[in-house]
Order: sequence, then structure tokens, then C-alpha cells
Amino acid sequence: GKKSPKRVRRLRKPTLVSKADQRRIDSLIP
Repeated sequence: GKKSPKRVRRLRKPTLVSKADQRRIDSLIP
């Protein structure tokens, strides 16, 4: 998870985001 939350929010691809990071990102997205 070196990518910033902003980029991940735009892509939102499980393949690019680890499960741990996905949890953290989901908590940031309302």
C-alpha cells in the first residue's frame, strides 16, 4: 500500500490494495 488514499479511492481495485489497506481506506470513505 504505497499508493495514497486519494489514488486508491479513485481506482478502488482489490488487486492493487492489500486487505489491511482496503479496511483503512474504506473507513476513510464516507
